[in-house]
Amino acid sequence: SFLAGETDGTDQLLSEAGRAVDDIAEGKRVVIVDGVGYPAVGSVCGTDNAAVAASCGVSDSSTASVARIPTPVLLVGKSGVGDAIDSFNLNATYFESNGVPVIGSVFNRLSLDGFYSLENCKKAVVSYFEQYQQDKRAFGFIPEVQGIANSRKETNESDAMDAGDERSEIEIAMDNAGQFVEAFAQYVDVAAIIASAKQVNETAGKSNGTSYSQKRGMYGESARTAKRAKLDIGKISSTVQDIKLTRMQIEQAAERAGAASG
Repeated sequence: SFLAGETDGTDQLLSEAGRAVDDIAEGKRVVIVDGVGYPAVGSVCGTDNAAVAASCGVSDSSTASVARIPTPVLLVGKSGVGDAIDSFNLNATYFESNGVPVIGSVFNRLSLDGFYSLENCKKAVVSYFEQYQQDKRAFGFIPEVQGIANSRKETNESDAMDAGDERSEIEIAMDNAGQFVEAFAQYVDVAAIIASAKQVNETAGKSNGTSYSQKRGMYGESARTAKRAKLDIGKISSTVQDIKLTRMQIEQAAERAGAASG
């Protein structure tokens, strides 16, 4: 529907998202904007996570326009070492190439024992950030919460009851959520996340560098606009048909390119 021009355009969709977050933020000190899937999700409509992060940030009081300071991004990473670091760099690059800052990551679902234990992974990943990503930080490493791990195996309430758990599905979900909140508070430096995000916002507000809106123009706004333009396929087709080569010309061109004759 979007590509056919049957829905609201990119700018309107992003403006609505920004206004919705502004309404939620009224009277709040901290607002968390939850991303969806991987960074480029929604790019077909120009509403990928980078675009949403930029459109839902605080207003830039240093400018006379209605420009916003992009919301700083905290990535949720994988367990392990190599894959965790590689995935972080891949995802962070997408945001930063679109002018959206990434403050670091929280790494999730780590085992408490074994070669890839939480402590072993934490030591290696923190060392990587300290050496190669000094402007970012690994803010925490969360162990696998057993209740949530079990719930992934139990497809419905009857499965849980068969396993001897007489709680309702909603009770199980709430208890699992409570376990995760406790683990998050224990293993993640929440205060450091907030302080880092605040510092990035304050620095961006004083900067005269390339804005997100300028970056967006460099990296694809013209392409998104072009999606709605109608291409004259017939004209292109007739132009191609007008270009004709003889068999001899084709063979000579192939020989010049290295093809064997005969």
